[in-house]
Amino acid sequence: QKGVAKDELMDRSRIWVDTAYRVYPKHHHQDVLNVLALFLLNRFRDLSREEVIQMLDFDLAKTRAGQEIFQEGIEKGRLEGIEKGIEKGRLEGIEKGRLEGLIEAIKLGMELKFGLEGLKLLPRIEKEKDITRLDTVKEAIKIATTVKEIEELLIG
Repeated sequence: QKGVAKDELMDRSRIWVDTAYRVYPKHHHQDVLNVLALFLLNRFRDLSREEVIQMLDFDLAKTRAGQEIFQEGIEKGRLEGIEKGIEKGRLEGIEKGRLEGLIEAIKLGMELKFGLEGLKLLPRIEKEKDITRLDTVKEAIKIATTVKEIEELLIG
């Protein structure tokens, strides 16, 4: 790896394959290619699959080991996807809970402070999805003197 350029490695690997084909009987060729591929992959870890195919006329993906590695990659990707999905769902659940809690707090505040007149804003409050705006409305209920003040916060 150190001091061996990929094009030089490409040339050397072709020589190794040619030598293996000359030295070993045909029924051992695949075994020799397997050993050469393992050597190259172990020693030169930054080789791409395409480079190994070019060097050895050998596709690791067509071997049992290659299929197992491929399946492990799929499983790892699946598990990572599940973990990300769970985290996203958890965060969305927290956000939804916070939204519902704010709406309930506003409903209670409006009813306690303004009575039936305050409850007239409930349809508009329940449609609001902006947590920052709802939080502002919740805090404004404490100091508001009219329902119109709260309604203006919801509109604008």
